[in-house]
Amino acid sequence: MPKDKSLINVENVLGIEKPILKLIDVVTGYLKPGTIRREAAAKTEAEIETIKKVSRAMRENSDMPIKYEDGKITIDTTFDKNIEDRVRFRMQNQEIKRQKNIEAIFMESANILLYEEDVSDDTLDEDWITRFFNYAQDVSEIEMQRLWSKILADEISSPGAYSLRTLEVIRNLSKKDAADFVKISEYVLAGGFVLKKDLDKAVNYSMILGLEDAGLLNGGAGAVFDMNKIDTDDFSATYGNYAVKLEQLDMSKLKIDITPLTKAGRELYKLIKPVGNIDFLKSWASSYKTRGYKVSYRKIADGLNNDIDMPDNPWVEI
Repeated sequence: MPKDKSLINVENVLGIEKPILKLIDVVTGYLKPGTIRREAAAKTEAEIETIKKVSRAMRENSDMPIKYEDGKITIDTTFDKNIEDRVRFRMQNQEIKRQKNIEAIFMESANILLYEEDVSDDTLDEDWITRFFNYAQDVSEIEMQRLWSKILADEISSPGAYSLRTLEVIRNLSKKDAADFVKISEYVLAGGFVLKKDLDKAVNYSMILGLEDAGLLNGGAGAVFDMNKIDTDDFSATYGNYAVKLEQLDMSKLKIDITPLTKAGRELYKLIKPVGNIDFLKSWASSYKTRGYKVSYRKIADGLNNDIDMPDNPWVEI
């Protein structure tokens, strides 16, 4: 009896790790053989049936099929046959394009997960999977496909990383929105707040407004991080691949102008993982030095690492 060629055997021979197998399970679970073909056919037949009903209604209520085109009422004697063909042709092309988009995103996610040693054993939420593919199937632009690929890979590694609301926000992002958010992420403090002072010429007011409208920034009148509400002797936070610390005898007077990221913005920021701009950090810190604050920084391994008290990595005063 021939040996069963299962995924387990493939894993043993090719060294396919758990992250890739989980990705294959998610995608094949959604795209069962013939699923797209059956759904497309059902949708096409439904549209055709609707067209036939309209056509019959026209005939029943008039001596001849009537249509309104180019400002004129005309008689269409080929209505039924030609439009059915056009519907089938359109639906077939649409589903072929969607299939190609999904496969491109799948392959990019697989390449990302090749470098993951392990993933969570938690299963992905079925509603999340359905929503993801319903949105991703219409993403044809390569850069945006890469973004969706990273989201899928992250969600497979850690289910719950991206909310349904975040998927909705990202679905409506343009390529420009995504590029603008990457630029502004270089000025984000503590993974959730855009530092407003001394933003360079790469970031302008219209960009801020555009990202607010896209649902990534909480703009409004702006916000202030007020140390008067926190009982501590210093202020420290992550900034890209750096940690920054401000110190003074009276920290209660420290106020930092910020624009908060939305939840979707914070989740997308984690995906980007900016390294931080040391020149901007020094420029931003200079205004606080003139007010008597001691400002220091140090390099950290991960811009999202909350543990910034690493004993073998001394602070460097700016």
